[in-house]
Amino acid sequence: MRNNNNNNHQFQQRGGNNNNAYNNNNGGNNGARNNGGVKILNVAEKPSVAKEVSRVLCGGRGCQSRQGASKFNRIFEFINPFPINNARNAQMKFTSVTGHLMNYDFTEHEYKSWEHSDARDLFGRARIAKLVPDDKKEVKVNLEREARTSEWLILWLDCDREGENIAMEVVDVCLNANRRLKVFRARFSALSYQDVSRALMNLQRPDEAASIAVDARQELDLRLGAAFTRFNTLCVKRNGVLALLGENGGGGGERGGGRGNDRDNKTVISYGPCQFPTLGFIVQRKWDVDAHVPEKFWTISIGYQMVEGGQQQQQQQ
Repeated sequence: MRNNNNNNHQFQQRGGNNNNAYNNNNGGNNGARNNGGVKILNVAEKPSVAKEVSRVLCGGRGCQSRQGASKFNRIFEFINPFPINNARNAQMKFTSVTGHLMNYDFTEHEYKSWEHSDARDLFGRARIAKLVPDDKKEVKVNLEREARTSEWLILWLDCDREGENIAMEVVDVCLNANRRLKVFRARFSALSYQDVSRALMNLQRPDEAASIAVDARQELDLRLGAAFTRFNTLCVKRNGVLALLGENGGGGGERGGGRGNDRDNKTVISYGPCQFPTLGFIVQRKWDVDAHVPEKFWTISIGYQMVEGGQQQQQQQ
């Protein structure tokens, strides 16, 4: 069972407070002050994109950077050179995340223990929640601090399903810090001035349906991977098979779940929905290489001469 209390609350907030921003995108100033100066927090998927979009927009002039709460995610500040939805002189703050900000995990301790829980319960009874892991806490704090002093949030995540999911993670964190934020999505395919400026002039709403599809896949990955990894590992362990495999048998581990009291045992019979297709690609490639039959082939070389300034030059291509 997924713990959806927090997420549903966020979706209601997006559908209520932020629909004003979405629906008025093509008319009016979306609540921006007529005299300009609206404070906009921009978030990219990685630091290099935040730096490059900032450089492109400010033309390398008047762009300053400072250290935020996360040492890996600097904050770039500049005045946007053209109006955004009739808001002039927008005060842009550009920062980033480093991929996914949250991971699904089991919330109850009993389901984190391999020995004291039934693997079958991981399919439905065990509650899960999307949480910020310890190694992303500084990125979360960075977003919260900047969101509190901002009026708009523009999402510059990659334009695919995974990017939409990361975007909604950013929205969750920022709206928890500032419920008055107006949320927009910038869609771009390159980091040129034309693409970036066009994205700013055509701001859209995030695609929650695409994000939910990724959430479903992540939940399946966690539940299936955890249940079958535990079942397989404990089964061979109880039947003495691990002693035959030795410490080098198996490998990897379930995604998202701790091993509880079994951390000292490093041998794992890992299962994951993504592992078998990936293994299939590797095996197929090996078969293709083994089945390759070398054949003779020919190339065409053309020689020519040309005279420039009375000197004869010979070239070969």
